[in-house]
Amino acid sequence: MPGFLEPIWEAVFKVATWSALVFGALSVGSAFVSAWVGWQITDATQRDANSKIKAADERIAEYQAVAATAQLEIQKLKNRRHLTVDEMQRLTDALRPHAGKHFGLTVAQGDDDPNSEQKSFARQLEAAFENAGWTITKHASLDPTQIESERAPLNQRGCNVASAPDGKSLAVKADVLKALKNVGVECEANAWVGMIPEVICIDVGFW
Repeated sequence: MPGFLEPIWEAVFKVATWSALVFGALSVGSAFVSAWVGWQITDATQRDANSKIKAADERIAEYQAVAATAQLEIQKLKNRRHLTVDEMQRLTDALRPHAGKHFGLTVAQGDDDPNSEQKSFARQLEAAFENAGWTITKHASLDPTQIESERAPLNQRGCNVASAPDGKSLAVKADVLKALKNVGVECEANAWVGMIPEVICIDVGFW
């Protein structure tokens, strides 16, 4: 009997061993598949989350840009170039020593709103010069056929004061610039050879 049973137990042992190997391999395979599937799900979830975060950041950046632009426009409205009654009087008094001189005034061409910032400011300057005894003119060039335009597509912002390059013209322009600066108006300055001496041209650009 013992001799007969040994082959049976040996067969049972082999079957058990192979079964353990097979089931062990299946368990390892199942674990690997589970881990891989889990990683794929996590990776897809993370990519989706990153995509949503990126989209949200882009929207936030757009909103911030719009808000910054709106804030700038609000600030411009608060800081409109507008002279008070006292400033108008001080500007007029400072310009009066040059009464009898001529000045030209050109305003940046934007919309047709007569109350636009640059047009309103230009009207104030015109009133101050005229109240000081200056005369507005459209002839600032030595070329008699050239007429200064009241409106033009000016590129610069702020304002610019021009004169002929001779000594007397530069002195008048310096006084005009000083008078404007004393009421808080900063202007650029340049000289043009083709201008009539002692005539001042003011360009009022966008604010």
